[in-house]
Amino acid sequence: MDSKSVVCDLRHKFSINGWILLIYYGIINISVLIAVMLDALILRFRCLLNPGATQVDFTQSIHERFQGNGWGYLLACIIGGIILLRWKKPEYCFRQIWTREKPMTGKALVVLFCVFLSGQAIQLMQIPVIEWLLKQFGFSATALMESAAGGSSIVSMFLYVAVFAPVFEEILFRGLILRNLLPYGKRFAIFASSFLFGIFHGNIIQTPYAFMVGLVLGYAAAEYGLVWSIVLHMFNNLVLGELLTQIARLIPALYVNLGLYALIFGCAIATFVLSVVKWKKIADYLSNRRIHPLCLKSFFTAKGVIVFTVIMLVNMLSLLLL
Repeated sequence: MDSKSVVCDLRHKFSINGWILLIYYGIINISVLIAVMLDALILRFRCLLNPGATQVDFTQSIHERFQGNGWGYLLACIIGGIILLRWKKPEYCFRQIWTREKPMTGKALVVLFCVFLSGQAIQLMQIPVIEWLLKQFGFSATALMESAAGGSSIVSMFLYVAVFAPVFEEILFRGLILRNLLPYGKRFAIFASSFLFGIFHGNIIQTPYAFMVGLVLGYAAAEYGLVWSIVLHMFNNLVLGELLTQIARLIPALYVNLGLYALIFGCAIATFVLSVVKWKKIADYLSNRRIHPLCLKSFFTAKGVIVFTVIMLVNMLSLLLL
């Protein structure tokens, strides 16, 4: 089979991953719309029962509830899980995606957490750069930064961010998509699934960080099993995203930030030192899992991947224009 035929065949196989994410993206939007409409109806009914409520009060309440309403996202996870179960069958969903290549060790887990936290250091350094670049074109990501950094004030959103999102997103990206791509190389599967994971966030602030985190999560899932990528993802959302935000509301934020920065940059330094010490082993791992150029070409020219990427990029731009 010549290279042109190989690319055509691979494009078809890789394209399905983009279509899967587009379907789930559509489910999320429809579910959120349904949840917001139901919430608006309930709130309107309450306003009618309260003669003192005004249209301004109603509009403000809807805006606040829309920002923190997690029921739509929870519904999307449930619908997505049911569809996946009907499509891939229980054997795949409850057994195959949970297989592991090798057992996790305490040393490996500590290293993974250290590398994972190093991504936060890169994120903290890249945010001012992104903001500066955007300002050159008359944009600002300040609102997006506040949205990404803020904790959940409503129970439904907390449940989604801290529990449901880490579990379902890992099943989707590392259990399904990464596993679909593994036959074409472990390194390629980790990179490609991380690219889709980053773009899926549809936020110019979160996307670069999500891509970097996706590399660590993909490695954890490919080497040690899906359970460990869920643990890391939940640690990121629950501890770094939610718990620290709640602690900051109880004690001065300065102390929380100093402790967090010390931990993050300490891990970043440790990761750098470890990379220097283990560079030979890392180089051997990467060289033995080279990404074939035809896989990259086929992946980035697959229709499903292109359409999904374009829609997410449009979403990023629309958030900046709002």
